[in-house]
Amino acid sequence: MIGLYLWILIFGFSKICSGYEVICTVSKDSPGVLYSVAEFKASDCWYSWADSNHTVLANHRGKIEELVERKSNRTLLLKKCKVLIYYSRNCLSEGGPRRGKCTTSCTIEEAGIKRASHQFQPNWTAISLAISFALLVLVGLALCFVFRDRLCRGPSCFYSPVKRQDTRERRASMDLGIPF
Repeated sequence: MIGLYLWILIFGFSKICSGYEVICTVSKDSPGVLYSVAEFKASDCWYSWADSNHTVLANHRGKIEELVERKSNRTLLLKKCKVLIYYSRNCLSEGGPRRGKCTTSCTIEEAGIKRASHQFQPNWTAISLAISFALLVLVGLALCFVFRDRLCRGPSCFYSPVKRQDTRERRASMDLGIPF
C-alpha cells in the first residue's frame, strides 16, 4: 500500500512539475527563423516567447520590434537566430500552464553577429606608454654611465669619510706625543 502511495506521489509530482511538455520546431524562413509549437484548440490563452536569458521577446500583449517579425500564440518569427527560445502558455481551457523549449544551431551570420574585420588597429595608448618607458630606461642608463664615478654606493652615502693625515705628518705628530 505504501508503494502505491509513493508511486502516486512521484507520478503526480512529476506531472505537476514537469518542465517542457510542448514540442517546439524550428525552421529557417526567408525573413528569419520560425519557432513554432503544435496546433492546439484552447482559448483565452496567455503566452510568451523568451530567449535564453528569460527576456520576453513577445507575448499576448506585444513584441520587441527590433527582434520579432511576427508572433502568435503558436509561432514566433525572429529576424535573427537565437539558439534557445522558451515558450510558455496558460489557457483556461487546458487547465494549467504548458511550456516548451526550442533549440537550434545558429551560424554567426544568422545570429546577427558581425565578424571582426581582420585589419590591424593599433592601440596608440599602449604604444606611447611603451615608448615612454623605453626612453626613460635609456636616459637612466645614460645618466648612470656618465656619472658612474660619482654614484653613491654603500655606507659612504650616509656617513662622510674622515680625511686621514698624510703619513709624514702622522709620524711627526706621533713623535711629538700627539695621537693622530
